[in-house]
Amino acid sequence: MINVKKALLKIRYLEEEYSDCQEICDKAKREIENVIRKTHSDLNVFDKDLDKDAFQRKMESMESREDESPLAKIENPPWAKKLFRKIVMITHPDKVPESLNELIKDKFLSMYQKSKSLIDEGDYVGLIMIASDLNIDLSLEDIKDNKIFKKKQKDLEKKITQIKRSIYWSWTMSSDQERDEIIKDFIKQRGWTSKESMRKKSRKGSGRHPGKSISWARSKVSVAKKEDT
Repeated sequence: MINVKKALLKIRYLEEEYSDCQEICDKAKREIENVIRKTHSDLNVFDKDLDKDAFQRKMESMESREDESPLAKIENPPWAKKLFRKIVMITHPDKVPESLNELIKDKFLSMYQKSKSLIDEGDYVGLIMIASDLNIDLSLEDIKDNKIFKKKQKDLEKKITQIKRSIYWSWTMSSDQERDEIIKDFIKQRGWTSKESMRKKSRKGSGRHPGKSISWARSKVSVAKKEDT
């Protein structure tokens, strides 16, 4: 039988760790994007994928992500419905006394809205956490014997592990020299050092158009002059 209090403490800790890791990686992601864009500008090479939307997709493909399937209609167990009703009886705007402080009213409203989302998503651990914050009795046998706590814990641990395996986490933990190697590897993968890409603002294909490099245009002018003479 699960000790609900200890299980919730463990999950709260993991949620905090996940949030911290996500914040660190978001910062690293912005840093990498800035370095790549600057490097692309400095090298002055053409890369058709470096428009705003395509670049974002390329950055996201640098880390592995699980496919998200659409949420199906969930049939909530009776104990979860009962717990939700108890939360609603305390947090619903119609149940909150008018005499309460506005900040407390806002907090209750936020808890009410979140609890609605959680039960719709089938996140019963989150629902239990709100009930715990409201000092609602959690001694139900259905809660104590439930495996949702272990599942939630494993899911959070998996997400944290995935973050720590991402290129963004590696960037955060790397020295300046190691970061240079990461960028060099990205440049190599994008083919920026190839003969085709190293032509300034070069574009594939025939014909004269603004996308061709200055050196390409000059060579054509030179050839034309020779043909005239």
